[in-house]
Amino acid sequence: MDSKKENLLKNEVVKDLIEIVPTIEISEIELLKSRKNLVLSLTLENPKDFPKKVIVKKMTSDARFSTETQNLKSNRMKGIPVPKILAAQRPYLIIEKIEGRNLTDLVAEYIQNKEYHDKLEEIFQSLAVWLNNYHETNLIAKNRDEIEVLNKGDLRLKNFIYTGNKIYGIDFEEVHKGPPENDLAEVIGSLITIDPGNIFTDDFLGGKIDLIREFLNKYDESSKEVKISLKKIVDLLYKYLQRVAKRREIEYNEKNLQKRMNRIVDELS
Repeated sequence: MDSKKENLLKNEVVKDLIEIVPTIEISEIELLKSRKNLVLSLTLENPKDFPKKVIVKKMTSDARFSTETQNLKSNRMKGIPVPKILAAQRPYLIIEKIEGRNLTDLVAEYIQNKEYHDKLEEIFQSLAVWLNNYHETNLIAKNRDEIEVLNKGDLRLKNFIYTGNKIYGIDFEEVHKGPPENDLAEVIGSLITIDPGNIFTDDFLGGKIDLIREFLNKYDESSKEVKISLKKIVDLLYKYLQRVAKRREIEYNEKNLQKRMNRIVDELS
């Protein structure tokens, strides 16, 4: 986006926010990357009712606005670590900014250094506890053959913030009903496809598989109601990797993908 268009967008948001919160004074404004919405990070001048730093999301649809608002509120009430909504008026959401690092950036940096291996394992164990807690508090149906939960959806690791002692989940626009394996496969797929490395020539795959193992073991250990199937996760992961390869225009054949999947399954079994 060119600077002129970016400035126009910022001015538009500032004008709208003053109507929603007349007392707001903005000292800094930064446009953040987002595929779906207009998202900005604001630093406020002498805030009264808000923290000094907030996130503003201008949602692209009423459905996304409703889903995000409802799920942030309900999960916060259930004790799931998520950002607090500070103000909401369609299409704008003003939420607290969680100070920390997203897991995509952490993995990309730490996976290259063996000194951080134990720290990464600790982080993925915390992520497993967060996700299991989310699933168990959002359990919809359980019977002998099927468990249905509210899947968070959009489980890219960039949608989790690590603060140094806690994991926070962000972005709840794609919440949907389904088996918990959906979310687990997306977390694993996001980890496998994080740079450095790629789906087929990844020098760091061994370290990533170690993290997957820790993640799944901790999830299973934390579960009281929600039990998971490795076969379901593998089937969903295969489809996830196919979609990523297509989106990134990576040339591959099914034999190569199956070979990579077989290695992952063998090391996890």
